[in-house]
Amino acid sequence: MLKSLLKYLPVPSVKTFNDEKAAATQSLSLHVPDGYHAPVSACELLATPRRGQWLQTPWVGSAGALDMVNFSDRDSIPERYAHRQFVEHNAQVTLMRTTPEENYQLGVWIGNKLNLCEGPVRFIIPEGGFSALDAPGQPFFDPQARQAFAEGLESTLIQTAQRQIIKAPHHINAPEFCSLVIAQFQNVMQHPGTAHDSTPRNPL
Repeated sequence: MLKSLLKYLPVPSVKTFNDEKAAATQSLSLHVPDGYHAPVSACELLATPRRGQWLQTPWVGSAGALDMVNFSDRDSIPERYAHRQFVEHNAQVTLMRTTPEENYQLGVWIGNKLNLCEGPVRFIIPEGGFSALDAPGQPFFDPQARQAFAEGLESTLIQTAQRQIIKAPHHINAPEFCSLVIAQFQNVMQHPGTAHDSTPRNPL
């Protein structure tokens, strides 16, 4: 459901390692450590809009999978990360937990990018967890890291009537969180001047 909303966001698509077109906040984890999720700069995901029209585009986003960095097999992980927490998703994918310090940096980075937007912005923080692994009883569950991300974002994003952070007590995969995202999306799409034509447009 969240991916289906991405065509409305003021960012270019990025090509993921499996050749699917998508924009995912998990790619931002590359901005801190050097994992393997997309063969493009993380800066392309929330890059400065190349056309003025994108500054006005309604934007709804969240922190999906910012708790992890993707590597391929275990042997691909740099030695400097040997002490970190990992989950072997399968033989080709190993996930590394981001730290509170890294999550804070990600919050600051996203906040600086969203400050460029002039249209309605809603960043929704799922306080209950950023992924299936960031849930009670799961290996990446870390309330401190999520709080660090929120602090980084709140310290940077200049909130106005148009540009807002919304905190939700739900896990990102909870139906209640999905309902909130849909409601906020519908809300920003009522912004004056928003085109309701759903025809995909190439931002480049």
